[in-house]
Amino acid sequence: GSSSTIAATPPPDGPFRSATAYSSGEPKETSLDFDT
Repeated sequence: GSSSTIAATPPPDGPFRSATAYSSGEPKETSLDFDT
């Protein structure tokens, strides 16, 4: 979660939704494909 524009947006209610997916408002690289 360093250079993604979607990092500030909460994850949608979908397959990528996870209780541990977000930390400090950004997705974990290992949990979401948004920030690769």
